Amino acid sequence: GGEALYCPKITWIWPSGTRSTEESDCEPYTPYKGSQRQSWGRMVSIGPGDHEFVVQIEKAGKVIRRESVKVEVR
Repeated sequence: GGEALYCPKITWIWPSGTRSTEESDCEPYTPYKGSQRQSWGRMVSIGPGDHEFVVQIEKAGKVIRRESVKVEVR
């Protein structure tokens, strides 16, 4: 965590290949004693089938974390 993940750009890559991006205007980083949690979420409606969802955390134009999940909708 810490400064490396503070105020990142979040890119959602949907099963269709389209992308949604979220960026925040943040105050300058200041170290904090304790935990500073940030969370992001999206809702999407999809039909039956196998789907893969990807989220990228980006900072200074570089992808610093990329996670994906595959789901089966019946």
